[in-house]
Amino acid sequence: MISKPLSTYLIPTKNHSYSLWGAVLVGVLVWIMLVLSVWIVPVWDEQRMINIVQKKDSLYQLLQWIWLESRPYRPFSSTLSYPILYWIQDKTLIWQVMRGLNTLVLLFATAIYFAFLQQQRRLAPSHQILILFVLLFSPAMLIVAGWGANLFDAWTYLFIAIGLWSLGKNKYAVATLSFALSFFCKEISLLIFPFLLYWWLNKKIKTRPYIAINMGLLLIFTLYMLLRSRVIELGGSTDIHSFDISKLDHALNLYVSTMWQQSIASIPYLGWCITGIMFWQLRTSWPALLGSALLIMLSALLYQNMPHLGAAPVIAHTVFQPRLYLIPSTLLLMIILLHSRSLWIPLLLLIPLQISGLIWHFMYFHQFQTVYKHIEQKALNHRRTLHILGEPGVQFSIWNTPHLSYKIWSPTNVPTQIQMDYRLLNGTGELVPISKPKQH
Repeated sequence: MISKPLSTYLIPTKNHSYSLWGAVLVGVLVWIMLVLSVWIVPVWDEQRMINIVQKKDSLYQLLQWIWLESRPYRPFSSTLSYPILYWIQDKTLIWQVMRGLNTLVLLFATAIYFAFLQQQRRLAPSHQILILFVLLFSPAMLIVAGWGANLFDAWTYLFIAIGLWSLGKNKYAVATLSFALSFFCKEISLLIFPFLLYWWLNKKIKTRPYIAINMGLLLIFTLYMLLRSRVIELGGSTDIHSFDISKLDHALNLYVSTMWQQSIASIPYLGWCITGIMFWQLRTSWPALLGSALLIMLSALLYQNMPHLGAAPVIAHTVFQPRLYLIPSTLLLMIILLHSRSLWIPLLLLIPLQISGLIWHFMYFHQFQTVYKHIEQKALNHRRTLHILGEPGVQFSIWNTPHLSYKIWSPTNVPTQIQMDYRLLNGTGELVPISKPKQH
């Protein structure tokens, strides 16, 4: 059988109406406009990334730091993005380039995921539009595209997509290479192992190539962990978070409760109800049920202690929480859409859930950046470096351009010799002037 190229599944043909792809194009343009509307100011780790990268004296020094010292240790995705930050010296432009790159990577990868589904299952035009809608219009896609520091998630999303496409075409060497590269982009790429198990149990791949792929990936992952351990102790104080298997039940409950809405404002028990309905849709395929269950449990373990549910301070890391669901929810969606007896049920359940989470996080992220914009305006008025005292949970930030300079100090590293100008209340985002001591 002659293998059809990727373009067969993406470019209109006699089997694809141009009106369908016109609707898809409109949807993509609307999504891009939505993403652009939250390009307000550089925030949080974006500032940290830019400051670190631009301090390097040469590209060689930058690459050496990426592979031997950088934390978190995600060297391949950093190698694909950081040199661009190094070459662009204009700080007013660089953060927009970061976000633009993430947006392009996400769009390209989403097209590949869609083509993978088309490759495996014949989809009606109405299903095609809804699937693309679900893939694009999620809180995870908005935050990863709208925040440059999510480059790790964006590149991982792409390489897993290429791997799945290659796996579906029985191009096992390409699939192994692509999955292996994803290990060096972000640790969440470990989810490919339960997906491969599902693929094998579903008789989509023979035992010999399945074992070969897993052996190759285990060797590459071991190499990655050896390199990573030279910089970061697994689960240690310098790691992103610790792991505790005994608390997996709590982590699982929190992750499932927030997984479908991808939001800190999720309705807790609704997440379990939706999971139950999705599993009921997969009841005729025990490999799909097992693969889905393993994906959810491993995601909960890898992101243990990171999801939050409930109150959301204006200035806090919780604004970026949707990124935790990009890779897990996409792989889970692939299994559901490949095996669900009726595509209408999962799609029509997911759309209102995602839209509610999308609207909520759009407003949250917009408000978060608006506070930073207010700080910028204050700094411009002062015509000097503006010093702002944050509260616990507010990250240390530095931003310097020829006409704008401010520093947000976290309470743990406030220098005694510097007089703070304002206190930033992370509960409200309000800037409260700090009275200066009188001169005698």
